[in-house]
Amino acid sequence: MRRFPQSRQPWGRHLIHRHVAKIQAKLELLERERLDLSRVRDGVYRGTSQGYAKALHAAVTVRAGRIVDIALKHQEKIDQGATRTVPQQIVARQSLKVDAVTGATITVQAIVDATYRALQRAGAR
Repeated sequence: MRRFPQSRQPWGRHLIHRHVAKIQAKLELLERERLDLSRVRDGVYRGTSQGYAKALHAAVTVRAGRIVDIALKHQEKIDQGATRTVPQQIVARQSLKVDAVTGATITVQAIVDATYRALQRAGAR
């Protein structure tokens, strides 16, 4: 990640910061075994992540130390149902470890990352 900004590649240089942000988010997520929402106050928390084409925004509702809803705002043309099934899995499992959706890998990763960022802002450990 430290070398990305030093890259002299002739194409895609403007996207390097996105790649670094995705890698950093994945590393942070790997460090978490499970979410601890016990100290998170009830409310709606927002997080953003880069989707396939544009940013994906998540509004995560927490009540009584549990994720009860995840509302997404995005402009992906093809998501293979990921924007419906992934939030359902997160709520049901109370975990960010969800099943992949074939053909929507980047969208799934963006949903998980945006949810994680929202919960980080909420004070989840």
